Formats: sequence, C-alpha cells, structure tokens
Amino acid sequence: MNSGFQTISDAKYHFISDVDVRDDILDAGTKKIAFVEGYDDKVIFDIIYEENLASLVFIDISIQNRRTGGCGKVKSFLKQCVENLPADKRFFGIVDRDLNTDEEIEAEKNLPCYDNRLFIFTERYTLENYFIDIDVLTELLTGQSINHKGLIPLIQDAEKLTEIVNEIILCLASIAVANFTIHHFDSTRSFVERTIGCVEDTIKQRIFQNINHSEEQISQTFVCYKNLVRGNGLKFASAKDYFATQFNRRLKESCKVDNIQINNHKSELARILKKRLPAEFKQLHEFIMVNNS
Repeated sequence: MNSGFQTISDAKYHFISDVDVRDDILDAGTKKIAFVEGYDDKVIFDIIYEENLASLVFIDISIQNRRTGGCGKVKSFLKQCVENLPADKRFFGIVDRDLNTDEEIEAEKNLPCYDNRLFIFTERYTLENYFIDIDVLTELLTGQSINHKGLIPLIQDAEKLTEIVNEIILCLASIAVANFTIHHFDSTRSFVERTIGCVEDTIKQRIFQNINHSEEQISQTFVCYKNLVRGNGLKFASAKDYFATQFNRRLKESCKVDNIQINNHKSELARILKKRLPAEFKQLHEFIMVNNS
C-alpha cells in the first residue's frame, strides 16, 4: 500500500526530472516551497527564517549530488510548477540579481510564466554581498583573535575596518564595470577573474586582450558602464570569492602578522545578519508568508 501511495505522489510531480528535488518536494508535504540556487543559500535562509520552517521549506535545486545550481534552474523549476500545478500557489523561486540592470529585473519577475512568485534580490549582486556590512563584520571580529606567539586582538579600530571594506567595495565596482563591458561586446566571454587587481588600466588591458574590438570602442563603453555602476560594487559584482580573500589579506597586513584565524563561515555571518535584517529579507518574508497565503 505504501508503494501505491508513493506512485501517486510521484505522478503528481512527474514533470520534475531531478529525483532529489522531487523527493524534497514530497518530503515537504503541504508546506510552502522556495527553490534556491544552491546549498549555501539554503543554509543562510534556514538560519534567517528559522521561525517559519514549520510551514516553509527551502529546496536547494543544484543537481549532480548538489554540486551545481544557479538562477536558471530555479526559474525553470518554478516555471514547471506554475505550468503543471496552476492551482497550487505554494511554490516560489528566489534568485540573486547577478549582472542585470534594475529594468531587466523588473521586467523578468513580472513575466506571466512565474505567476508573481519569483523573488529577485535587487540591492546586492549575490546573497553573500549582504554580509559586507560594517556592523556585521565588526560583530564577526569581536572576541576573535590571532594566534601568533600568544593572543593578539584583531583590529579594533572602526575607522580602519571601514577603510578596508570601502577599498574592497570600490574594487568590486571596477570588476563590475569590466564585466558589463565584456558582456556588452560578447556575452559568451567569461568575466574577469574575481581576484584581479583594482588598477583601472590593468582591468582595461585584460578586456582588450579578450574582446575583438578597438580599444577606443572598449574605453568608451567602459566609461558608460562606470557611470551606471557609480561605485556600487556590492550591487553589480559578486563578492563570493573576492571579498573573503581580500578581507583576510588586508586584516593580516593591518595586524602585521602572517598567521590569522577568522571564523567567517556563512552560517555565523547569517546569524549576525539576522539580528539586523536588511529590508529586502523582510520583503521576502512578506512576499512568501503573507502576500501569497
């Protein structure tokens, strides 16, 4: 008999080709379901919305043993649910803004295929970018230390910490301008690497090497996107890898030691962020738990 019930349940979600995702949907029962881009996103959302998990499940849509994900797959799963289960309003999708303009984001989330159930973060490029906040990072560093011939306090100077963070954000802005420029000429080209230096001429030279257009055309386009970004690196460039690397390096330099140990796990950062929750996370809660009840 149990096998029969499983067959009926499976048939309802036959359009979901990924077995792991389908099993997660079945396990959710009647809870609301939010598809997210990957494992890290699920960990962060589970911490921030812990009080809602009795009626809400975040499903990591990455495939191949949970190794890959992405906004495209989230959108695909949501579209399939809207198309195949039009009366079941409990499915949602949550994605990062990535390299899109505000106008592109607004147009996409209002497409009928998503049935007003796609939430796109707009203020920061990726979920991890919300961790780059002076108050969050100050609390992260509070009470931590460097083990270097004894216990040495981490940086306590708020002005120095702000200076370090702002320099990195400006660098992210330069990376964002470069990526917009590359995408403008050839969307099939890879973005500049996140570890690239922040000297503008160096970044331009990297673009010149990869794009088959005149340096004058590239420079003019670069200036146009520089005006668009206007220093807002957190909105238009991913900090997933670059920030962690640069932040640790700058702290080492500031503290003048080689051995540094910082607990910068995303779960800890998520717990800190939850205490001072940004407006967009509150909007997401209302979007899923209130407006679509």
